[in-house]
Amino acid sequence: MVLPTTFGNTFYYKNIDNKGDTDTPVKIIYTGPAVNPKITNKTTGEFIKVNRTIDEAERLVIDTGDGRQTVNLETPHGTIDVYNDIDINSTFFNLIVGKNLIEYSSDSEISKDTVSIEYVNRYTGV
Repeated sequence: MVLPTTFGNTFYYKNIDNKGDTDTPVKIIYTGPAVNPKITNKTTGEFIKVNRTIDEAERLVIDTGDGRQTVNLETPHGTIDVYNDIDINSTFFNLIVGKNLIEYSSDSEISKDTVSIEYVNRYTGV
């Protein structure tokens, strides 16, 4: 599922339908520029906010998978672990079964940031 858009000091919403039988982790790719980017699952109220400025040539990659929760900044000069920059109230959320209203935002007034969210529907089997 990809959420491409351009916005300035506003919010962008997208419904994602997890058609699996169980919650599923997400991989979030937030391409800058952005100031203090935040991804919120409005359905559950959980969010991930990173207190950092992301330049236009950089990507913030967040993985909420069990055992591999990571927050990395990919720059033209390499990858930096920015896990310690997450907001203390952040939660590495999963998509719940059914519809999830996802919002992304930034503190910057004029922004050209984009977000993509990758996930896999999980099934418990028969």
